[in-house]
Amino acid sequence: MVDLAARTADRELIAEMAAAVMDTLRPLIAPGTPCALLDFPSYANVGDSLIWLGQREAVHRLGARVVYMCDIDTYAPDYLRACLGDGLILLTGGGNFGDLWAHHQRFRERVAADFPHHRIVQLPQTVYFMDQGTAARTRAVLGGHREFTMLVRDPGSLAYARDVLGVQASLCPDVVFMLGPVPRPVPPAEDVLVLARQDAEVRSSLDRLAAHGVTVTDWATDDRTPVRQTNRALTRCVVRYPRALPALGSMLWRTYDLLARERLTRGARLLARGRVVVTDRLHGHLLCVLMGIPHVLLPNSYAKNRAFYDAWTRSSTLAAWADEPEEALALARGMLAAAS
Repeated sequence: MVDLAARTADRELIAEMAAAVMDTLRPLIAPGTPCALLDFPSYANVGDSLIWLGQREAVHRLGARVVYMCDIDTYAPDYLRACLGDGLILLTGGGNFGDLWAHHQRFRERVAADFPHHRIVQLPQTVYFMDQGTAARTRAVLGGHREFTMLVRDPGSLAYARDVLGVQASLCPDVVFMLGPVPRPVPPAEDVLVLARQDAEVRSSLDRLAAHGVTVTDWATDDRTPVRQTNRALTRCVVRYPRALPALGSMLWRTYDLLARERLTRGARLLARGRVVVTDRLHGHLLCVLMGIPHVLLPNSYAKNRAFYDAWTRSSTLAAWADEPEEALALARGMLAAAS
Protein backbone atom coordinates (compact mmCIF):
# COMPACT_ATOMS: atom_id res chain seq x y z
CA MET A 1 0.00 0.00 0.00
CA VAL A 2 2.96 2.34 0.50
CA ASP A 3 5.30 3.04 -2.43
CA LEU A 4 9.02 2.35 -2.15
CA ALA A 5 10.07 5.99 -1.89
CA ALA A 6 7.60 6.64 0.92
CA ARG A 7 8.67 3.51 2.81
CA THR A 8 12.30 4.54 2.44
CA ALA A 9 11.47 7.97 3.88
CA ASP A 10 9.81 6.39 6.90
CA ARG A 11 12.75 4.05 7.48
CA GLU A 12 14.98 7.13 7.42
CA LEU A 13 12.69 8.76 9.97
CA ILE A 14 12.99 5.71 12.25
CA ALA A 15 16.78 5.76 11.96
CA GLU A 16 16.88 9.51 12.62
CA MET A 17 14.76 9.14 15.77
CA ALA A 18 16.88 6.25 17.05
CA ALA A 19 20.02 8.31 16.49
CA ALA A 20 18.47 11.20 18.43
CA VAL A 21 17.73 8.84 21.34
CA MET A 22 21.32 7.62 21.37
CA ASP A 23 22.73 11.15 21.13
CA THR A 24 20.64 12.14 24.17
CA LEU A 25 21.52 9.09 26.25
CA ARG A 26 25.22 8.83 25.45
CA PRO A 27 26.34 11.67 27.79
CA LEU A 28 24.22 10.18 30.58
CA ILE A 29 25.13 6.48 30.37
CA ALA A 30 28.84 5.70 29.99
CA PRO A 31 30.04 2.29 28.75
CA GLY A 32 30.44 -0.19 31.59
CA THR A 33 28.19 1.77 33.96
CA PRO A 34 26.23 -0.50 36.32
CA CYS A 35 22.56 0.38 35.89
CA ALA A 36 19.26 -0.45 37.55
CA LEU A 37 16.20 -0.38 35.27
CA LEU A 38 13.07 0.15 37.35
CA ASP A 39 9.31 -0.05 36.76
CA PHE A 40 8.94 -2.98 34.38
CA PRO A 41 5.37 -2.82 32.96
CA SER A 42 3.82 -5.83 34.68
CA TYR A 43 0.52 -5.36 32.84
CA ALA A 44 -0.78 -6.21 29.39
CA ASN A 45 -0.60 -2.85 27.56
CA VAL A 46 1.63 -3.52 24.56
CA GLY A 47 2.91 0.06 24.32
CA ASP A 48 4.73 0.03 27.64
CA SER A 49 6.41 -3.27 26.78
CA LEU A 50 7.61 -1.72 23.50
CA ILE A 51 9.17 1.04 25.61
CA TRP A 52 10.84 -1.54 27.84
CA LEU A 53 12.38 -3.32 24.85
CA GLY A 54 13.56 -0.02 23.37
CA GLN A 55 15.23 0.88 26.65
CA ARG A 56 16.94 -2.48 26.84
CA GLU A 57 18.26 -2.05 23.31
CA ALA A 58 19.54 1.46 24.04
CA VAL A 59 21.35 0.43 27.23
CA HIS A 60 22.87 -2.56 25.40
CA ARG A 61 24.17 -0.38 22.56
CA LEU A 62 25.66 2.05 25.06
CA GLY A 63 27.62 -0.78 26.67
CA ALA A 64 26.18 -0.33 30.16
CA ARG A 65 25.50 -3.26 32.52
CA VAL A 66 22.00 -3.81 33.90
CA VAL A 67 22.55 -5.29 37.37
CA TYR A 68 19.05 -4.91 38.81
CA MET A 69 15.47 -4.75 37.52
CA CYS A 70 12.05 -4.62 39.12
CA ASP A 71 8.43 -3.75 38.69
CA ILE A 72 6.61 -1.65 41.27
CA ASP A 73 5.64 -4.65 43.40
CA THR A 74 9.11 -6.22 43.60
CA TYR A 75 11.08 -3.04 44.30
CA ALA A 76 13.58 -3.81 47.08
CA PRO A 77 15.75 -0.79 47.92
CA ASP A 78 18.24 -2.65 50.12
CA TYR A 79 18.88 -5.28 47.46
CA LEU A 80 19.03 -2.60 44.77
CA ARG A 81 21.66 -0.78 46.81
CA ALA A 82 23.70 -3.96 47.21
CA CYS A 83 23.57 -4.74 43.49
CA LEU A 84 24.15 -1.23 42.20
CA GLY A 85 26.87 0.26 44.35
CA ASP A 86 27.32 3.82 43.11
CA GLY A 87 25.81 3.06 39.68
CA LEU A 88 22.99 4.70 37.76
CA ILE A 89 19.23 4.32 38.31
CA LEU A 90 17.04 4.41 35.19
CA LEU A 91 13.28 4.95 35.50
CA THR A 92 11.13 3.55 32.70
CA GLY A 93 9.71 6.05 30.25
CA GLY A 94 6.20 6.39 28.88
CA GLY A 95 3.14 8.56 29.42
CA ASN A 96 2.56 8.15 33.14
CA PHE A 97 4.53 11.05 34.65
CA GLY A 98 1.99 13.03 36.65
CA ASP A 99 -1.15 12.27 38.61
CA LEU A 100 -3.31 10.49 36.05
CA TRP A 101 -1.40 7.26 36.74
CA ALA A 102 -0.62 8.11 40.36
CA HIS A 103 0.92 4.79 41.45
CA HIS A 104 3.78 5.19 38.95
CA GLN A 105 4.39 8.75 40.12
CA ARG A 106 4.44 7.74 43.78
CA PHE A 107 6.89 4.96 42.90
CA ARG A 108 9.44 7.20 41.17
CA GLU A 109 9.20 9.73 44.00
CA ARG A 110 9.83 6.93 46.50
CA VAL A 111 12.91 5.86 44.54
CA ALA A 112 14.24 9.42 44.54
CA ALA A 113 13.71 9.67 48.29
CA ASP A 114 15.36 6.27 48.90
CA PHE A 115 18.41 7.17 46.78
CA PRO A 116 19.14 10.88 47.37
CA HIS A 117 22.82 10.61 46.36
CA HIS A 118 22.57 8.35 43.31
CA ARG A 119 22.30 9.59 39.76
CA ILE A 120 18.77 9.00 38.50
CA VAL A 121 17.66 9.37 34.88
CA GLN A 122 13.98 9.43 34.04
CA LEU A 123 13.77 7.98 30.53
CA PRO A 124 11.51 9.82 28.02
CA GLN A 125 8.10 10.70 29.43
CA THR A 126 5.14 12.93 28.75
CA VAL A 127 4.24 15.14 31.74
CA TYR A 128 0.64 15.77 32.76
CA PHE A 129 -0.66 16.97 36.13
CA MET A 130 -4.32 17.69 36.87
CA ASP A 131 -3.69 18.90 40.43
CA GLN A 132 -1.12 21.59 41.19
CA GLY A 133 -0.79 20.35 44.75
CA THR A 134 0.49 17.02 43.41
CA ALA A 135 2.86 18.87 41.10
CA ALA A 136 4.18 20.84 44.08
CA ARG A 137 4.86 17.59 45.95
CA THR A 138 6.73 16.23 42.94
CA ARG A 139 8.77 19.42 42.73
CA ALA A 140 9.72 19.08 46.40
CA VAL A 141 10.92 15.51 45.92
CA LEU A 142 12.51 15.59 42.46
CA GLY A 143 13.45 19.25 42.19
CA GLY A 144 15.46 18.89 45.36
CA HIS A 145 17.36 15.82 44.09
CA ARG A 146 20.68 17.14 42.79
CA GLU A 147 21.37 14.08 40.62
CA PHE A 148 17.97 13.74 38.92
CA THR A 149 17.78 14.19 35.13
CA MET A 150 14.52 13.99 33.23
CA LEU A 151 14.01 13.24 29.54
CA VAL A 152 10.72 14.30 27.99
CA ARG A 153 8.99 13.60 24.66
CA ASP A 154 7.56 17.01 23.71
CA PRO A 155 8.30 20.72 24.16
CA GLY A 156 5.34 21.31 26.48
CA SER A 157 6.58 18.62 28.87
CA LEU A 158 10.06 20.13 28.67
CA ALA A 159 8.82 23.55 29.73
CA TYR A 160 6.72 22.06 32.53
CA ALA A 161 9.59 19.94 33.84
CA ARG A 162 11.96 22.87 33.95
CA ASP A 163 9.66 25.70 35.01
CA VAL A 164 7.12 24.00 37.28
CA LEU A 165 8.95 20.93 38.59
CA GLY A 166 12.35 22.57 38.75
CA VAL A 167 14.25 19.58 37.34
CA GLN A 168 17.06 19.32 34.84
CA ALA A 169 15.35 18.17 31.64
CA SER A 170 16.08 17.48 27.96
CA LEU A 171 13.96 16.66 24.92
CA CYS A 172 14.19 13.11 23.57
CA PRO A 173 12.10 10.95 21.20
CA ASP A 174 10.38 7.82 22.46
CA VAL A 175 12.83 4.95 22.89
CA VAL A 176 10.55 2.64 20.86
CA PHE A 177 12.42 3.86 17.78
CA MET A 178 15.38 1.83 19.05
CA LEU A 179 13.55 -1.31 17.87
CA GLY A 180 13.96 -0.28 14.24
CA PRO A 181 11.64 -1.51 11.46
CA VAL A 182 9.40 -4.38 12.56
CA PRO A 183 8.38 -7.03 9.99
CA ARG A 184 4.68 -7.46 9.35
CA PRO A 185 3.99 -10.94 10.81
CA VAL A 186 0.72 -11.70 8.98
CA PRO A 187 -0.97 -10.36 5.84
CA PRO A 188 -3.92 -7.94 6.29
CA ALA A 189 -7.32 -9.52 6.72
CA GLU A 190 -9.59 -6.46 6.82
CA ASP A 191 -9.60 -2.98 5.34
CA VAL A 192 -9.77 -0.85 8.52
CA LEU A 193 -8.85 -1.92 12.04
CA VAL A 194 -9.56 0.38 15.01
CA LEU A 195 -7.26 0.12 18.05
CA ALA A 196 -9.14 1.99 20.79
CA ARG A 197 -8.14 2.86 24.35
CA GLN A 198 -10.39 1.58 27.13
CA ASP A 199 -8.74 3.34 30.09
CA ALA A 200 -8.24 6.72 31.80
CA GLU A 201 -6.85 8.33 28.64
CA VAL A 202 -9.97 7.91 26.48
CA ARG A 203 -11.01 11.22 24.89
CA SER A 204 -13.98 10.16 22.76
CA SER A 205 -15.37 6.69 22.20
CA LEU A 206 -14.09 4.91 19.13
CA ASP A 207 -16.53 2.08 19.81
CA ARG A 208 -19.15 3.88 17.77
CA LEU A 209 -17.11 3.20 14.64
CA ALA A 210 -18.18 -0.45 14.91
CA ALA A 211 -21.55 0.69 13.53
CA HIS A 212 -19.69 1.49 10.29
CA GLY A 213 -18.65 -2.11 9.80
CA VAL A 214 -15.08 -1.96 11.10
CA THR A 215 -13.44 -4.00 13.85
CA VAL A 216 -12.84 -2.11 17.09
CA THR A 217 -10.39 -3.73 19.51
CA ASP A 218 -7.64 -3.02 22.04
CA TRP A 219 -4.37 -4.65 23.12
CA ALA A 220 -4.64 -4.48 26.92
CA THR A 221 -5.24 -8.19 27.62
CA ASP A 222 -2.38 -10.68 27.94
CA ASP A 223 -2.35 -14.13 26.42
CA ARG A 224 -2.03 -16.99 28.88
CA THR A 225 1.47 -18.24 28.17
CA PRO A 226 4.09 -20.17 30.16
CA VAL A 227 6.21 -17.01 30.32
CA ARG A 228 3.36 -15.03 31.82
CA GLN A 229 2.60 -17.77 34.33
CA THR A 230 6.26 -18.02 35.33
CA ASN A 231 6.52 -14.25 35.72
CA ARG A 232 3.45 -14.14 37.95
CA ALA A 233 4.59 -17.09 40.08
CA LEU A 234 8.06 -15.61 40.64
CA THR A 235 6.61 -12.17 41.35
CA ARG A 236 4.23 -13.58 43.97
CA CYS A 237 7.06 -15.50 45.59
CA VAL A 238 9.38 -12.48 45.78
CA VAL A 239 6.61 -10.23 47.12
CA ARG A 240 5.68 -12.77 49.77
CA TYR A 241 9.24 -13.79 50.64
CA PRO A 242 11.54 -10.79 49.98
CA ARG A 243 14.58 -12.72 51.24
CA ALA A 244 14.21 -15.00 48.21
CA LEU A 245 15.07 -12.16 45.82
CA PRO A 246 18.84 -12.87 45.66
CA ALA A 247 18.09 -16.45 44.64
CA LEU A 248 15.12 -15.77 42.34
CA GLY A 249 15.87 -12.31 41.01
CA SER A 250 17.79 -13.32 37.88
CA MET A 251 15.07 -15.81 36.91
CA LEU A 252 12.36 -13.17 37.42
CA TRP A 253 14.30 -10.58 35.41
CA ARG A 254 14.71 -12.98 32.48
CA THR A 255 10.93 -13.18 32.21
CA TYR A 256 10.70 -9.41 31.72
CA ASP A 257 12.24 -9.35 28.24
CA LEU A 258 10.48 -12.56 27.23
CA LEU A 259 7.10 -11.23 28.34
CA ALA A 260 7.71 -7.87 26.65
CA ARG A 261 8.60 -9.63 23.39
CA GLU A 262 5.43 -11.72 23.60
CA ARG A 263 3.47 -8.49 23.90
CA LEU A 264 5.33 -6.98 20.93
CA THR A 265 4.39 -10.04 18.87
CA ARG A 266 0.77 -9.83 20.01
CA GLY A 267 0.56 -6.13 19.16
CA ALA A 268 2.22 -6.60 15.78
CA ARG A 269 -0.10 -9.44 14.81
CA LEU A 270 -3.12 -7.41 15.87
CA LEU A 271 -2.22 -4.26 13.91
CA ALA A 272 -1.13 -6.29 10.87
CA ARG A 273 -4.72 -7.46 10.44
CA GLY A 274 -5.65 -4.02 9.10
CA ARG A 275 -4.69 -2.61 5.72
CA VAL A 276 -5.20 0.73 7.47
CA VAL A 277 -5.35 1.34 11.23
CA VAL A 278 -7.21 4.00 13.23
CA THR A 279 -6.01 4.47 16.80
CA ASP A 280 -5.92 6.79 19.80
CA ARG A 281 -2.98 4.88 21.29
CA LEU A 282 0.37 6.64 20.83
CA HIS A 283 2.23 3.34 20.58
CA GLY A 284 -0.34 2.01 18.16
CA HIS A 285 0.80 4.93 16.00
CA LEU A 286 4.49 4.22 16.62
CA LEU A 287 4.23 0.48 15.97
CA CYS A 288 2.38 1.23 12.71
CA VAL A 289 5.30 3.49 11.71
CA LEU A 290 7.78 0.70 12.54
CA MET A 291 5.70 -1.86 10.59
CA GLY A 292 4.95 0.31 7.56
CA ILE A 293 1.16 0.34 8.08
CA PRO A 294 -0.84 3.41 6.95
CA HIS A 295 -2.85 4.76 9.86
CA VAL A 296 -4.73 7.66 11.44
CA LEU A 297 -3.94 8.95 14.93
CA LEU A 298 -6.53 10.58 17.21
CA PRO A 299 -6.16 12.53 20.48
CA ASN A 300 -6.02 10.88 23.88
CA SER A 301 -7.66 12.52 26.91
CA TYR A 302 -4.93 15.16 27.17
CA ALA A 303 -2.40 16.55 24.69
CA LYS A 304 0.07 13.63 24.66
CA ASN A 305 -0.66 12.24 21.20
CA ARG A 306 -0.79 15.57 19.38
CA ALA A 307 2.28 16.92 21.15
CA PHE A 308 4.32 13.87 20.19
CA TYR A 309 3.02 13.81 16.62
CA ASP A 310 3.87 17.48 16.13
CA ALA A 311 7.32 17.08 17.67
CA TRP A 312 8.53 13.91 15.94
CA THR A 313 6.30 12.05 13.46
CA ARG A 314 4.30 14.62 11.51
CA SER A 315 6.57 13.98 8.51
CA SER A 316 5.72 10.27 8.37
CA THR A 317 4.21 9.31 5.02
CA LEU A 318 2.24 6.60 6.83
CA ALA A 319 0.40 8.75 9.36
CA ALA A 320 -2.46 11.24 9.30
CA TRP A 321 -4.05 13.19 12.15
CA ALA A 322 -7.79 13.38 12.92
CA ASP A 323 -9.64 15.15 15.72
CA GLU A 324 -12.79 12.99 15.71
CA PRO A 325 -13.55 9.29 15.07
CA GLU A 326 -15.69 9.84 11.98
CA GLU A 327 -13.03 12.08 10.45
CA ALA A 328 -10.44 9.37 11.16
CA LEU A 329 -12.56 6.72 9.45
CA ALA A 330 -13.03 8.93 6.40
CA LEU A 331 -9.26 9.50 6.19
CA ALA A 332 -8.61 5.77 6.56
CA ARG A 333 -10.99 4.95 3.75
CA GLY A 334 -9.32 7.61 1.65
CA MET A 335 -5.97 5.87 2.24
CA LEU A 336 -7.52 2.62 1.04
CA ALA A 337 -8.93 4.24 -2.09
CA ALA A 338 -5.62 5.92 -2.92
CA ALA A 339 -3.82 2.59 -2.72
CA SER A 340 -6.29 0.66 -4.87
